[in-house]
Amino acid sequence: MSVTMREKSGLLKEYWYAAARCDEVSSRRPLGRIVMGEMIVLWRPAAGANAVAMRDRCLHRNALLSEGDLFDGCIGCPYHGWTYDKTGSCVHVPSEGNGAPPSLKKKLHTFQVREQDGLVWVWMGDGAPDKEPFRMPYWDAPGWGAYYMTTTFSNDVTNLVENFMDVPHTVFVHKGWFRTQKKSLARATVERRSCPHRCGKGKWRILRVEQFARTTACRRSRRNAPWKKLPVPGRTS
Repeated sequence: MSVTMREKSGLLKEYWYAAARCDEVSSRRPLGRIVMGEMIVLWRPAAGANAVAMRDRCLHRNALLSEGDLFDGCIGCPYHGWTYDKTGSCVHVPSEGNGAPPSLKKKLHTFQVREQDGLVWVWMGDGAPDKEPFRMPYWDAPGWGAYYMTTTFSNDVTNLVENFMDVPHTVFVHKGWFRTQKKSLARATVERRSCPHRCGKGKWRILRVEQFARTTACRRSRRNAPWKKLPVPGRTS
């Protein structure tokens, strides 16, 4: 029997892990995710209800519940229709006929969930949580705008972390993109201006690095403007 990353990670599992954005989890369709090697299904019993996280496999034949349906505040298996409520209890087995009492022994493992700062956090530890999820700086703070960019990588998370931490390779692999070997000192300033959309959810931020400037967008536009040459205050050339 294979051992998951969660089972062999020691104390690293005793924490909250971001499994999805809040807006990705709905009451219309279940969402399957893999966290620390554990297959998890995320769903909502009703629109606006708290998210539910449970092991993504039916107790009957290990079918993926994330490929099933949501109805009446429950999730149904796509194979034989076994139905589970938000606590993980199997409340209906169609082949047993209508009116058959639910079996208290048929219960899926569920994970504790927190929805915070636009993310669905799942507690991967064995016991009760002894800490809160990481707070995203300035999320929903007055005068600030923030959003999440989701990118799909065909790779393992450990390789991705190693790549993001390996700063020196950017000079050669991404030559001319955002780093060079010139080692020149560039003065950078940031200006904050009112959002032209008047959405009230953020401000435009103008990043100036020597003779170049870039505008980072507010939450409404969801994207950044390209780099362009602009005069830097205090410079005449």
